[in-house]
Formats: sequence, structure tokens, C-alpha cells
Amino acid sequence: MSSYHINDLHVISPLLFDSWPMDIIKTQNCKLSPYAAISESAQIFADETSEIIIEPGVTNFYISAHHAKIDIGEDNMFSLFIKMNAGSHEIVDKDTDTIIDNTAPIITGKHVWLGMGTTLLPGCNIGEGSIAGAASLVNKAIPANCICAGAPAKVIRENIVWKREKQNSQ
Repeated sequence: MSSYHINDLHVISPLLFDSWPMDIIKTQNCKLSPYAAISESAQIFADETSEIIIEPGVTNFYISAHHAKIDIGEDNMFSLFIKMNAGSHEIVDKDTDTIIDNTAPIITGKHVWLGMGTTLLPGCNIGEGSIAGAASLVNKAIPANCICAGAPAKVIRENIVWKREKQNSQ
């Protein structure tokens, strides 16, 4: 078992990397589970008050968190151009000077499939076994074993399961 030090983050292998640019991780608060597979297109940014947890089997994404938490479940399958952004800019009420930006957590359950170009916003929680269709904008809770699509995403099919490998059809 090898280990790496990347921008003060201690990563313990075995990790699978298509390519590993040394500036991929910009935080000390990112927890990569052993056996996480991170592709060269992955980017992770977080400030010191944020937490990002990435379970095994996740690839191809852009994650940015500021004063927020992003928790990616085990065995997620991400297509290209996946974006997650929580609390990246401060929004202030002009009259009260109160910070009103949304730093609610972004959560994906186990075995979630995100189609190409899907964006996850603060407050979304995608249930185990669900699918977000290509170019979906997910900004709320999606139940387990559902397909959601659209901007904003809506449940379009319930009671589904998906498999990484296509079975031979007859």
C-alpha cells in the first residue's frame, strides 16, 4: 500500500488514477475512501470550514464547497462534466447585512448515477439507487430508486434499479 501527500492532504492508496495533476485537491478537509477512483478531469476545492467525503467508485467531477458539506456515497457513477457547488459566493441581505447564501449539504446516496452535465446544488439529497438524467439541475431531495430529469429536476420514474454493465438481451 502506498501513500501520497498532495497539497498537505495525506491520501492512502491503493487509489486508481487515470492521471493525477498535483493541483487536483485544494483542501485538507477532503476524505477520499480507500479504492476511490479519481479521473484526470476531477477537481476538488473547499475552504477550511467545509467537508467533502468521497466514497469508492466515483470519477469525473468538479466539486466546490465553502462553509458547506458535500458527501458522495459509495459506488456512484458520474458521467462527464458533473458539477457540485455549495456556498461558493457570499450573498448578503442588503437591508440587514445578514449572510443568506445557501450552504445546505449536497448528498448522494450509494449507487447513484449522474448523467452528463448534471449539476447538484445545496440542499439536494439523491437517494440510493437513483439516476439523474443528463443536464439535470438537482436542487432538492430525490427519493431512492427513482429517475429524475430536467431543470429543475423532477422525478419521472419510480421503483427502478440500474446496473453498471448491460445484461445480454434476448
